[in-house]
Amino acid sequence: MSEEEKNTQVNTESTDKSDETEELKKNLEVCEKSKKELVELSQRLKADFMNYKKEQDKTMALIRLYANEDLLLRFLPILDSLEKAMEHMPPELEQNQWAQGIKNIKNQISDALKNIGVSEISARDEKFDPYLHEAIAQAESDKDDGTVLEEFQKGYKFHDKVLRPAKVKISTKH
Repeated sequence: MSEEEKNTQVNTESTDKSDETEELKKNLEVCEKSKKELVELSQRLKADFMNYKKEQDKTMALIRLYANEDLLLRFLPILDSLEKAMEHMPPELEQNQWAQGIKNIKNQISDALKNIGVSEISARDEKFDPYLHEAIAQAESDKDDGTVLEEFQKGYKFHDKVLRPAKVKISTKH
């Protein structure tokens, strides 16, 4: 083989190796780009999952907090009845042991409800709030328009949520 042929073969081999090297570099770049995309996707999925988990934890906490709402609503009429019974108790029975027992039961129920986060909604002489009060009557009055004049039924909140709005009479001016 002549010197010229050897040089041509070396140049061809060199070109082949150079082309192969370029192709390997391109493949490496593609692999690096794919790796980077997969890492970013993995990080986004992890962040999305963590956000989902936090949202589910919040939802479950709210469910646990308000799970007994229906039970609490069933106790409110009992408390109303006990309060009405005490309001209409004849004065001569107020010192009676039986009457004191009824008063103690009413106080125990009230205290138990307060301890778990149930509170009364202020109504009388307050400005009417449709989120807290249910207007079932109106009357002319010298008080500001929309002032609660009378409370027919107490309203209650459970933490920040209204369990039952207060049923009220509000003032109007004509």
